[in-house]
Amino acid sequence: MRKMNSRGGPIWRSGGRFSDRGQVTVFIILVIAIFLLGFFGFAVDMTNLWFHRQTAQLAADSACLAAGMDLYYESQGQPTRAPGKDFPRAGTFNCSGYPNSSPCQYALLNGYAPSTTDISFPTTAPPGVPGTGPPIPTPTYVRADVLDPVRVFLVGLLGGTTTMNVRAMAVCGLEYVATPIPLIVLNPHCAKSFTVQG
Repeated sequence: MRKMNSRGGPIWRSGGRFSDRGQVTVFIILVIAIFLLGFFGFAVDMTNLWFHRQTAQLAADSACLAAGMDLYYESQGQPTRAPGKDFPRAGTFNCSGYPNSSPCQYALLNGYAPSTTDISFPTTAPPGVPGTGPPIPTPTYVRADVLDPVRVFLVGLLGGTTTMNVRAMAVCGLEYVATPIPLIVLNPHCAKSFTVQG
């Protein structure tokens, strides 16, 4: 079928072929559209991974602090857990085996299932952390690792997988700090607090 101009006649170029003006423009528009689609898809994936990295870090920090507080109370000779909420103090354990322990409960409150959280007890201080000074009951350090499998789209098409693992880690420890004993002034149940007689 011949292309017709506004006067009803065919559109000819020199050499007897139809005009192909506009074909390159369509091709350039398609290339730009594919590029923009890929760019926005990549931006969405990276933003999603960053968001999950932040939430995983918050869960790791919370779990680590919870375990560290338990270790602190134990170092002061105070019981910390009810039956069924205890956890081992050496090696590494996954929260799926101890879902009611305090570090695992804090990871769960931040949205991470017990199977995604590991708690371990390093025997040496992490790099850049000062020593603990005088002896403190072991274990001294706690490490919480959270693994978050995040669903990706464009990155998954390029890499051949639909999920990427986002990892977050936090290390907590007890540090010996010499501090003076505070004055007990207003405690009504302490025999050593001040009295009306001075």
